[in-house]
Amino acid sequence: MILAKKALLVFLGLTLLAGVLATASLPGEQPRLPCSLGGADGLTVAGAQDGGPLQPGDRIRSVSGVAVENADMVAFILDGNRVGQTAAVEVERGAQILLLRVELARSITGRLLFINTMVSFLLWLVTLFVVLKGAADIHMVLFASALGSLTAVMFVYYPENTLGLPFGRAVSNVLSNGLYPFTVAFLAHFSMIFPERAGTRRPVRALLYLPALGLAASLMVSQTAGRSSLDPDWIRLNLAMFGLLRLYLGAYLLLCVGFLARNFLSARRLDSRQRLKWIFWGTITGIAPHVLLFELPRGLGGSPILPEEITYLLVCLACLAVGVAVVRHRFLDVDLIINRSLVYFALTVFVVLAYLLLVALGDWAVVSAYGEEWIGVRVIVALLLAALFAPLRQATQHLVDRLFYREQVDQRAALIEYSERLGSTVDIDQLLSSLDQLVERVMPVRWMRVFVHPKDGAGLRQVFPRREGATFLADEALRGLDLSGPLSGAAVAALPVELAGAAALVPLRSGTRLQGLIALGPRASDAAFSDEDVKFLSAVAGQTSVAFENALAFETIRELNINLEQKVFERTRELAEANDRLAEQYLKLQRLDELKEALSGMVVHDLKNPLATIMMGLEFIESEDLSRMPEALRHTLSVIGHTCRDMLDLTQNLLDITRLESGRLDLKREAVAILALAQECVERVRILARSREVVFDVAAPELDWPMDRSMMQRVLVNLLSNSIKFAPRQSKVVLDVRAGAGGNGGGELCLGISNSGPPIPPEHQQRIFERFAPVERRSLGPMRGTGLGLAFCRMVVEAHGGRIAVVSPLPGASHGARFEVRLPGGAAAPGA
Repeated sequence: MILAKKALLVFLGLTLLAGVLATASLPGEQPRLPCSLGGADGLTVAGAQDGGPLQPGDRIRSVSGVAVENADMVAFILDGNRVGQTAAVEVERGAQILLLRVELARSITGRLLFINTMVSFLLWLVTLFVVLKGAADIHMVLFASALGSLTAVMFVYYPENTLGLPFGRAVSNVLSNGLYPFTVAFLAHFSMIFPERAGTRRPVRALLYLPALGLAASLMVSQTAGRSSLDPDWIRLNLAMFGLLRLYLGAYLLLCVGFLARNFLSARRLDSRQRLKWIFWGTITGIAPHVLLFELPRGLGGSPILPEEITYLLVCLACLAVGVAVVRHRFLDVDLIINRSLVYFALTVFVVLAYLLLVALGDWAVVSAYGEEWIGVRVIVALLLAALFAPLRQATQHLVDRLFYREQVDQRAALIEYSERLGSTVDIDQLLSSLDQLVERVMPVRWMRVFVHPKDGAGLRQVFPRREGATFLADEALRGLDLSGPLSGAAVAALPVELAGAAALVPLRSGTRLQGLIALGPRASDAAFSDEDVKFLSAVAGQTSVAFENALAFETIRELNINLEQKVFERTRELAEANDRLAEQYLKLQRLDELKEALSGMVVHDLKNPLATIMMGLEFIESEDLSRMPEALRHTLSVIGHTCRDMLDLTQNLLDITRLESGRLDLKREAVAILALAQECVERVRILARSREVVFDVAAPELDWPMDRSMMQRVLVNLLSNSIKFAPRQSKVVLDVRAGAGGNGGGELCLGISNSGPPIPPEHQQRIFERFAPVERRSLGPMRGTGLGLAFCRMVVEAHGGRIAVVSPLPGASHGARFEVRLPGGAAAPGA
């Protein structure tokens, strides 16, 4: 549509250029014989110029050597000449046949030229305004195309205009004969779909435009062929096509009127009905007179009912109707801001055109009654009309001020005052009273009812005026209404009984939810609601909806505040009781925790003493010469020693976990030789490894790292023991240590212990580091732990500021597990 809009602007520019050339050329165009013709066929001289070669009673036989049959053929032949040229005319005078040289006279009067030019230019301005300001949609394109085509036809005036150019007649032929049929086709298409109907289907478009296309082609071809050859057959065809064109114009215009009337009756929106009304009356009063009272009678073989000048002047009424539709009802969505200078300019143009129209009508009446020689009478009539228009112009200006400004100013002032009232009250009754005063001040109505949505139900309940047994609108009654915007009750097919007699319905919306409805009865003056009234009501509805929502919210808050203190008291009492229960439970938990620590201490003490005694006995036995002792006995003693050390570690773990949780365990950090620590830990678990035929693969650098040696030794021994327990027989456990850069820019030590045993399920990989949370792997049978080892490891590592994690299965495999301990520290130093 944007491309069509640009094309229309280019066409209007070329049309204006052609109009200027056509107007300059028209005084010498369309020459005629210096006489009036009459008779049955229009070939008998009725009145002739004094001293001229033609005399009353002469019968014309041929013009320029072409035999003529009627006055239209004479006009067609003469259109190829210019005013002042001579034409050979063969006449029959009594019994004589005479060949006369006749100088051609002017047929286009100055008055007709002036009226045609002014009306054409006015049409051009209206079309340009619609194209520039209208919405880029199909409605604007069709309407502007119809007006633009009519403008071009009127500017050129007739298809033989030379435009002062060598190829001017060809251009005029296209602009006049080619566009004239499409003028009413565009208008009919527009009338069919404006404003609420969808676009027409292709078969319907073909029925609309195919006749126009056929007529345009026939007219242009017959015009060109008849002019070049002056063949009577071509001339007859051209004249027949012109007669058919006039009938076509009349039929299509009646079709346009019918479409507009149908759309007016079926339109649901008030603004659509107003726009259709003005376009309908503009078509009836502006376009129909020229087509039905001038062109159609000629197409039927008769004489025009109205003079051509009068029908052209009436076209101004169509322009006026379009202007009113634009200014008052935003026709074609033209967003026009009315200001004083624009209104007065339009008013001046209208008054001048009306004055010229009356002067032309008065002059035509004087000439018809007394003849052209009564110049004094014509001047007096013009002066009287000028004197009449002076007070009329002042009255019109006053009326414009009242219609376009005073009402808008009053509405705006009332709306501002209403907004101030809404801002100062949250009481629904005061709000409804302010609304009633506003409507009574701006547009008095016979009655007003306000409905709102109740908080505890569906439908709408009447709240103004308040009375017992107030009206209730159920949802079923609202479904038949189109409440997308303010609408006139007359446009609704069937109003609910509760709204009978309503002239306008104004919905109150909160977002997309229907919050309420204002029903207005007929105005006190019985005038219909205008589009300005609807816009005003829409603005009032927007502010009222917000005020209603605020008032309802305030009322809800007030109701909530009434119960708030009681609820706060109840909640406070409940919280106090809950706090008492929590304090009691806290004391119980504190006593249990103290009991747990005491019990742990007693268990550790009771276990460490016997174990220490056993260890002392084992050390005493090992201090003796064991070479004479059997190998099986020595192995048994070694297993007993290993088991005792494990039990000592377990009891120490239990004690240290308690200390770590309470924060009472201090780490003794020192530089520890990592390789020596790794080898020592491996030796601690070697007996267990031999029992499961597991071998070690140790890769550790010779460097020192700050840590609590005793704690980290127990961590590594615990991890190695677990890895051996869950490793398959005759497999390998890998202990690798590497130092690198940490995330904070310092060094980081990574100790990894991995085996090829069964994988740890993902859902258990975090749980295994919790206290008393052993994870049984059934493939290993009864080999389970206490659930304290990994929890102890995690606490020790975190106390060092490090972290521990498990990766299972190993990357690229479906089995195995790798435990990684990462400890922060300074840059790695070589071991001493």
